[in-house]
Amino acid sequence: MNSDSTQERFLDLARSDLEKLMKLNKDNQPAREKLEEVVKESVKIKIKIRDAKKNEKTENLPKIEKTEKNENKDKNDVPKKKPAPKGENSKFDDEFISNVTFDVSRKVMQDLIDSKELPASSTVFEKDCQAFKNHIDKLFYYVKKIPLEHFTKIFSTKEIPTDILLLIIQSIKSIGVK
Repeated sequence: MNSDSTQERFLDLARSDLEKLMKLNKDNQPAREKLEEVVKESVKIKIKIRDAKKNEKTENLPKIEKTEKNENKDKNDVPKKKPAPKGENSKFDDEFISNVTFDVSRKVMQDLIDSKELPASSTVFEKDCQAFKNHIDKLFYYVKKIPLEHFTKIFSTKEIPTDILLLIIQSIKSIGVK
């Protein structure tokens, strides 16, 4: 498999994961910025692949003189490409994809933790907490950065949902705070 097409596949997967994250939290600025970077890089790779395919096609075309036979040839006689066989590299590819996905999600979570911006509403806070669902230890640091007064403000008209409260308690317990 060509390295450009491999990069394209990984960028498409990263884009998909970031889009899912954005659905969970539309106000997630670090995820939005990372998504823009991935989309731009993906477009560059796709253009590079398209240009390479154009060059390959024009280089491999035989010089054909116009004849009656060629002019009358049915357009549906074009041979179809065979799908690329899945080989031993598919395991490596899946592992690599998992690593890329993990790295992107870790970066987005770290950006949330490092961000000076506080959640604008209870809904944003709940979506952010869901993003940390599989990384309870990081959730602790995200919650810790939010001042108590801000919690009072964003949850003034609504209770903290039980599932979010349990996530927060699990994160505190995982860090060892009593």
